[in-house]
Amino acid sequence: IGDSKFYTGVGYHFDKHSKINNYTNEAGGTNLAFSHDAYNLAKGFSTDSYVLSGFTMNLIMENRDNPTSPYERNFALLSYKVNPTWLGSDQNSSTLLFDYRHYINLSERRKRHLIAFWGYGNFLVSGNLPYMNLPSLGWDMFGRTGRAYAQGRFRGESMVYTEAEYRFPLQQNKETFGGTVFVNAASFGSRTTNEQLFTQINPGYGVGLRVMINKRNRTTISADYGIGQKGNSGFYLNVNESF
Repeated sequence: IGDSKFYTGVGYHFDKHSKINNYTNEAGGTNLAFSHDAYNLAKGFSTDSYVLSGFTMNLIMENRDNPTSPYERNFALLSYKVNPTWLGSDQNSSTLLFDYRHYINLSERRKRHLIAFWGYGNFLVSGNLPYMNLPSLGWDMFGRTGRAYAQGRFRGESMVYTEAEYRFPLQQNKETFGGTVFVNAASFGSRTTNEQLFTQINPGYGVGLRVMINKRNRTTISADYGIGQKGNSGFYLNVNESF
């Protein structure tokens, strides 16, 4: 928008899930109260396949010094999505997504020494979404939310997520190697089970190693290990910072 840090635009999103198998009823399995089949049948969706087709209206503020591996300033995204039946969706619905990231530099001499904060929210505004399209861990744009848990481990009609990460160099005069320590927390609300946001908090924490392979663009290989509740944990290998 002019010479400002703001950008606006529209997008189209298409999701089709098919040939869905439910393994919760196998021998030794558990019938979950919020399982895929139970939820979809209650909301009038097929348990075998469904389509979500919609367009988004987006507003972005990009103020980071480097989008791939920022050292300072901030970023924000506001996205409103409409999924009408006339565009192919099984049911009408709309969602609102908010993504905010802030970076506080701790050293003028070593810019890589910083604290990063991430706030993320995804909310069903109207209508119904099929189970696999509900707001869920690990389904953000680059699949980075919820380090410590499997993708899709928690989901609901509303989602709030936050994360803080301390980033630091591991060499005195070089930027090749770096480290991180992070904590995160997620909460979900469900109209189906009447669970309210912030009733249950799902925390995670962990450590990470960074290897900068291109200093000019700050392209980085990241390796993280996260630990969650009830034995949940995971190893994550990615390109660039988690957020």
